[in-house]
Amino acid sequence: MPILIAIAVFVAVTAIVLWPHLREEERSLIGSGRIARAMGMGVPGDGQAGPAVGLRGRRISNSDALAQLLAPLSLTFSIEKQLSRSDWKGMKVSDFLLVTAVAAVVPFVIVGRLFDSLLIGAIVGLCGALIPRFLLTRSIKKRRDRFNHQLVEVLSQMANSLKAGFGLLQAMAQAADESKPPLSDEFRQTLHDIQVGASVDDAFNSLDNRVGSEDLGIVVTAILIQRGAGGSLAEIIEGVAITMRDRIRIRGEINTLTTQGKYTGYLIGALPILLAAGFFFLNRPYESLLFTTDLGHLLLIGWGVMQVIGLLVIRKILSIEL
Repeated sequence: MPILIAIAVFVAVTAIVLWPHLREEERSLIGSGRIARAMGMGVPGDGQAGPAVGLRGRRISNSDALAQLLAPLSLTFSIEKQLSRSDWKGMKVSDFLLVTAVAAVVPFVIVGRLFDSLLIGAIVGLCGALIPRFLLTRSIKKRRDRFNHQLVEVLSQMANSLKAGFGLLQAMAQAADESKPPLSDEFRQTLHDIQVGASVDDAFNSLDNRVGSEDLGIVVTAILIQRGAGGSLAEIIEGVAITMRDRIRIRGEINTLTTQGKYTGYLIGALPILLAAGFFFLNRPYESLLFTTDLGHLLLIGWGVMQVIGLLVIRKILSIEL
């Protein structure tokens, strides 16, 4: 039975760690017709090779040998992209993997020896492995929200600059000088890409890929279409700004309406854990059957599977995309 538990925990950890990266890769492949990778940074699996290790190695690991080992993996590309979208830009892919491994192994060893139970240690280790991913996702969301709120105001400013006779790149440079990070950093990086030889289309596609914002995707698409079809760029950007304001307003209304459901899901997910903790202190011999018998192990595994399925269903119901 301990072998079965270890296998189940390994499969669960692997699925939970890989699932967000596979979803991200799927979204990238869906949008690959519009978002071409700039400067050779193709998504593995879409028919383009990723950047050479010489270009990306230092962002993967400070060790050249480890960079060579991790570079061919699509998981590495996904983690690297997630780190670039967060405020953890100084962290390497190898550092993130090391932190995840430590966050899983240390609680597993300590709690397993403390309670003398492989299953309890495995459950706590699984929760520990999810903490770095949770913090990274939270950092990405906070940075993306700051960027989107800045972008609405900057678009209005750029539209006014274009009406005054500025070019697109001049308007972007002015917006970068007058705004704060993260928008100023991303705009300056885009202007730098153009200065070192990237085409305007590739630079904007790279900007869209780095930030990963749906609102920015609308802006980039509008700009690229205008460059090919012509028209008044100032009016297009102004119209996009109005659309983005409406999206932010509707998104806020949706969040208000779904807040109760979200907290209900959190409560339902936490209730079995709180009950288990309560029984552990009130009647430990009664609950110990779950950890000392084969039937108890199967019930715990079944509980974990159903718990994850229930939370995913609730999340899917409350997830409304605009």
